[in-house]
Amino acid sequence: MKLTAQGIALEAHLQNCLPTFIDGRPHRLALRDFAGLRLHPPRLAAAGHTINLWPGSVVATTDLDTFRAKIGYTLFQAHLGELVLHLPLDETDAWRIIRGIVDEHVTGDDHTAFTAPAVPHKALVRMRLAGDGDIYVPVRNPLHAPA
Repeated sequence: MKLTAQGIALEAHLQNCLPTFIDGRPHRLALRDFAGLRLHPPRLAAAGHTINLWPGSVVATTDLDTFRAKIGYTLFQAHLGELVLHLPLDETDAWRIIRGIVDEHVTGDDHTAFTAPAVPHKALVRMRLAGDGDIYVPVRNPLHAPA
């Protein structure tokens, strides 16, 4: 979430993430395939960074909803959502733990967006049929309930 606060949203699909472990515990996460990367130039500038992209590049966006959807969908729904289904604890309890971490590390409008009652969920089949890029539909957010 630190990268998001500084203007970088990685769309880290499950097949593009390579976790490393030490003594059976997650240690690092290597990412590959940055096709879904989104950069928010105002946040980058506020963090002291500049970038020159090709004019009209889809990588840059000033729309924070588009920016947040990139990381929110893959981080919370794809990655953590899949892990939660396989944990040896109640799904509601697992999301409560995740919400506690979000509350501790995410602030301001990002926190509001990631814990809203509904969040954007990528409509993959609709996207492929339309051929026009990302399409999202609202879904219930398991992070909405307080920790």
